[in-house]
Amino acid sequence: MLLSWLPLILIILLAAKISFSIAAFACGLRRKAITPGAVLWIVSCWIAAGFFTAGYAHYICVALQKADLWFMVAIGVFLVLPLADLAIAPLAMAWNRHR
Repeated sequence: MLLSWLPLILIILLAAKISFSIAAFACGLRRKAITPGAVLWIVSCWIAAGFFTAGYAHYICVALQKADLWFMVAIGVFLVLPLADLAIAPLAMAWNRHR
């Protein structure tokens, strides 16, 4: 039962995480707490690390003959990697500077 709902749940959680991160980056850019170059660097490294780790997870799932689980593992990898934390950190530092 859970395995049939898990891909949908993971997709919704990933979309929420990315939406929250976009809002945090936009707020950080507006308050000049983070530069556009830093945003590009963080997001591109997050995507590269996510694809590398998801590809490795796919390789392991195929080697274990559980290829049907690789999609859930790949999405789970993107959920584990910090994106929202990296988006909020400059905001928190800027907020603490102005206290």
